[in-house]
Amino acid sequence: MVYVGLFSLVFAGILFFVKRSEEEKLGYIKAIETSNCRDLIEEAKAIADRMGKPGHFRRLVELKGVIKCDNPLISEVAKQKCVYYSMSVTRQYEETYEETDAQGKVVRKTRKKTDTVASNTQSLPFYVEDSTGKVLINPNGAELDPVRIIDKFEPGEMTSGRTITFGDVSFSTTGLPFITTHQPPAGHRTLGYNFTESILPLDRKVYVLGEASDADDELVIKIPRDKGRFIISLKSEEELMAASASGIKLVTMGMIVSGLLGLGLVVLSIIR
Repeated sequence: MVYVGLFSLVFAGILFFVKRSEEEKLGYIKAIETSNCRDLIEEAKAIADRMGKPGHFRRLVELKGVIKCDNPLISEVAKQKCVYYSMSVTRQYEETYEETDAQGKVVRKTRKKTDTVASNTQSLPFYVEDSTGKVLINPNGAELDPVRIIDKFEPGEMTSGRTITFGDVSFSTTGLPFITTHQPPAGHRTLGYNFTESILPLDRKVYVLGEASDADDELVIKIPRDKGRFIISLKSEEELMAASASGIKLVTMGMIVSGLLGLGLVVLSIIR
């Protein structure tokens, strides 16, 4: 009982830090006013002219626009143009094993398990464009909020030459790396493969909160050098604030319940 109580207290502590993180995120979104690309560029240029060279402009900004890129990535699964994608292929299988029961007899059983046979994440710099201009974004280190475009389970073994269809996209498994490199161990029966992929697609509205800096000669929004958040989301500012506020409420309730439960169990164990 005491261990359950201690675990509940530790969990409450974790939720406390999650709550603080969400409160900080909400605070930044509320505090930083939306800029437009032209004003940012002109502000950075004015400071560079005054100082004699770029590299002196740095502040937290909020931008809203659409994603633009001349040489975008092509996502691996859905073959969509994007500036970021994260894909994975997970195999679900049944494993046969033996164990000894209470009577000392060896019993053969099966259990379901999963393993990841392929995964990849790629991103590249892109522009946020609004009605006044465009500003470069370096997404490294950002809290990304992409859209999931693929989440599909394909039953059966993934043999070479099989055709997989996702909506309007179809492709053959011939030549896919995991088909030739991943061989299921003996005693495993493959149930199927789950494909998932999330992307930041071209020409979608995007919300960006980060540090604008011209330290690299070109004005770029990137992860803050000091304190601050770096958010790239396909959600609107209003949606982000609503999600954070709702998350804070849920985490707060969970923290209180876990804390009271843990404290009660620990006290009860001491009394006993």
